[in-house]
Amino acid sequence: LFVMATSFLPVPFLFVFCVLTCTTAHVFADQRLRLLSLVNFYPGILALVFSLFSNSLSPTLSLPGLQEFVQTSLFGPHFDIVRLLVNCCIGMLFPFAFVAFCESVVVLAEWGKDSESRTPVVPLRDLWFTFCRGCGEELGWRCYLIPLLLRSFPVPVALLLTGVVSAIYSVPTVLLAAYKSGTSRPLLTTLMHFLSCLVAAFPFGYVAIRSGFALLPPALLRLALSYN
Repeated sequence: LFVMATSFLPVPFLFVFCVLTCTTAHVFADQRLRLLSLVNFYPGILALVFSLFSNSLSPTLSLPGLQEFVQTSLFGPHFDIVRLLVNCCIGMLFPFAFVAFCESVVVLAEWGKDSESRTPVVPLRDLWFTFCRGCGEELGWRCYLIPLLLRSFPVPVALLLTGVVSAIYSVPTVLLAAYKSGTSRPLLTTLMHFLSCLVAAFPFGYVAIRSGFALLPPALLRLALSYN
């Protein structure tokens, strides 16, 4: 049934459909916030599953198999460690510019005028888990989905589509977390997160393409963004 679905949906869109379905089902089936963060691993897990069945999904597209996908995600296409490290550094610089932009918008809109200080988004004790969660998403969006979209779309369109997908994917989780935490404006919080996913798709995608779709640079970018 899984393989037959490719006759109706191209592989990238079937992948997106599966991720969104699993995420939505998880949010509605188990609304405890302690387990909510597990949805971050669905894009990566499904990317591994799709690459495992790549030959069955679409023999004519020459999709990367599981071994090739894992090797590329870990080291890049040419095992160029220097290039990988350079792109990791570039990735970690983006959050400072991105956060400065977001804070400028907040100040101009006077949304943050009642806040005297800003606390970290993620506690330091959760550093490793935060990194793993970021890897779960980036493995699916940047290492698997973008290369597939680039086969059919130019770079700006592929990055925009990835941003739209990741934004839609985050809506159930962010909305539930906003309501459960008692946020005064949960819909506005969800909307701002949606828009931030659209904007962030371009620097994330740029770093991913520069690194040959290796996992570490966009994952470090996400980690640095969580702590800015």
